[in-house]
Amino acid sequence: MPKITRSLAIIIGIDRYSHIPKLKNAVLDANSVANVLQEKHNYQVLRLFDESATKEQFTKLLENLQNKKIELEGKLTQIEKSDRLLFYFAGHGFDQEAEDSEGATRSY
Repeated sequence: MPKITRSLAIIIGIDRYSHIPKLKNAVLDANSVANVLQEKHNYQVLRLFDESATKEQFTKLLENLQNKKIELEGKLTQIEKSDRLLFYFAGHGFDQEAEDSEGATRSY
C-alpha cells in the first residue's frame, strides 16, 4: 500500500430542504468537521452546504469521482492512489416509499 501523501475530504451539510423539515445543526456540524480536518490535520476540503448541495452538484461530484477527480478551490484535481479521501454527510435521510402515521414521507 502506498504511503498517504495527501488527505482530501468531501463534507456535505444540509439544514434546509424543500420537502421535509428543516434541521438546526447539520451545516454547523459539517462545517466544524471540515474546520478540524483542514486546520488540525491538513486536509484539502470540498464543502457543500445547503444550496450548494444540489442534485446537480451531487451528479457532478459523482461524475468527477468516477474519473478519479475532485474539485478543490475551483480547480479539478486528480485523485491519486496515494491520496486519502474522507466523505462526511450531515443531514436528513428519507425513504420515498415509507410513510409516517399521517401519510407523509418518513425522514430520519
